[in-house]
Amino acid sequence: MTSRQNISQNFLSAIKTKTMSFATALKEIKTQTKNGCISLPVAQLLTLYQIGPHRVLYSKDMIRSIAKVTGAFLSDFLVEQNLIQEINIIKEVERIFLYLPAIEHENISVLNMVVQDANLRVQGKLLIEEALFQNKFKAAQWLYENGARLDIKEDGYSILHNLIIENHVLGMEWILNKEPKHANISGCLYSTLMTAIDFNRVEAFDLLLNFGADINAIDPTGSYVAHYAVESPNNYFLSSLLKVYSVDYFGHDINYYVTNETDHTIVSLIRSVFSIMDMTK
Repeated sequence: MTSRQNISQNFLSAIKTKTMSFATALKEIKTQTKNGCISLPVAQLLTLYQIGPHRVLYSKDMIRSIAKVTGAFLSDFLVEQNLIQEINIIKEVERIFLYLPAIEHENISVLNMVVQDANLRVQGKLLIEEALFQNKFKAAQWLYENGARLDIKEDGYSILHNLIIENHVLGMEWILNKEPKHANISGCLYSTLMTAIDFNRVEAFDLLLNFGADINAIDPTGSYVAHYAVESPNNYFLSSLLKVYSVDYFGHDINYYVTNETDHTIVSLIRSVFSIMDMTK
């Protein structure tokens, strides 16, 4: 048993046997927290919470005091145990520590209590982004219904771009089912398909194509999606684009995919690739 576990066990034992007052216990919590020693598992904290004929955390001031010195640790415990009364007490002073546990445990009651702005960032991520990365789609749905936007960007990157980069296909699919237009949202002036190719995300690339991502998108240098595919070491992207552009796939020739406003460089590029492929047969 580690020294940290010994401290925790002794701490609990002292309170149970009433050899330590709760005021002293709170002081001990503060000391342990400052020394990085507070490490009570949920089961032990629950035992501590239920000591005596009444709940130990009966005092609002005591709950707030413990919350201040234990931070996210107590907040996570309260959300997991669904202790709504205590959450309501600490939410004004420790609200920031309640967001992520509420998402992690998909506790909609707590989300209703604590989330005032569904587009808030916590630890660098939007709340809905955090929910999607954790596959907490029930929490994501609540946030979406309460005003969370999917088009907010950080350093030019949208939530969808971040999901593409991390190869989080389930989160991508959730967004695209809600708002298919995001298949063509730009990030740092680069399209979603370009991002998928850049990071070698095959599943993401296929999903984006299925949701109508623009294969004629152009980056600030004038390069098309096909240029990225040609430069990629993974031939899958180029072969997939060729299927989209080819006559055999949709029954249209290359020019069908190029609007009057689009630079015909893309046509030349694809024709060149076809020519190279023909020469290597």
